[in-house]
Amino acid sequence: MDTFITYINSRDRLSGTDSRFTYRIEFPAQRTFNRVCATRITIPKSYYLISEPNNWFILEEMGIQTRVHVPVGNCGRKTFVRTVRDLLNFHSPHSWEYNIDYAGMNDIDDGKLTFTVKNNIFGEMEQQPSLILGVGLFEQFGLNRNSRNDFEFSKMRSINQVSFQAEDTLFLHSDMIKLDKRSVLQDIIAVNGVSFSSITWECPEVHSNCKRLDGQSELVTFSLTDEDDYPIDLNGQNMLFTLLFFNGGDASPRNAQALLPLASNTDEKIN
Repeated sequence: MDTFITYINSRDRLSGTDSRFTYRIEFPAQRTFNRVCATRITIPKSYYLISEPNNWFILEEMGIQTRVHVPVGNCGRKTFVRTVRDLLNFHSPHSWEYNIDYAGMNDIDDGKLTFTVKNNIFGEMEQQPSLILGVGLFEQFGLNRNSRNDFEFSKMRSINQVSFQAEDTLFLHSDMIKLDKRSVLQDIIAVNGVSFSSITWECPEVHSNCKRLDGQSELVTFSLTDEDDYPIDLNGQNMLFTLLFFNGGDASPRNAQALLPLASNTDEKIN
């Protein structure tokens, strides 16, 4: 079976960044292929739990809206709660006093946060603030995306369980795969990766993981996103992956699987 194997290092890109770049693939002369399979992918888990530009929420008090930015980086629940509490108190237009709590060691932990506010009396009535979430931070707050969340009786609870796992499902896209509207070359589950380590994925079966090529161009664009197609920022660290090209019309499942050991023979590492 006619095949071609190439190793992509985002550091050798023609343009772009390590997580969205244009790359030149030098195909063998007079040979064309109609299938591609990512057989091995190594991605640094250098991206953050909280990242720009979606690291903000809006605090609303009595019709006054204040955009609040949470510092970029990784954190756990305890640090996040302390940071957001301090930001709420600092940015409160009326100097209201906010607190955030969650179940402690002696309680059953439901993974949700409780928000409270004090000193919010105006005209002898308690005034209720709101937290407005966009496309970021909603998982850490335990709230819904693009939602308005009003306090009642000076209190509010998370709707959902909070999450402090940096993106655990990644998607590698390429404009070679135009027949798929999302141009997904491969999805990668990263739940077991520790922050600042590396995520390694190896193809278990070629036939079901290969994608149909939409033509064959030397200039190819690759990008890495989360499940909502928002870009992943690798913060200057490079990713590597191996691509196996072949002709699908010649490949039975058994023949395609026989190609896998060939495509896995590489010693390249992130550096």
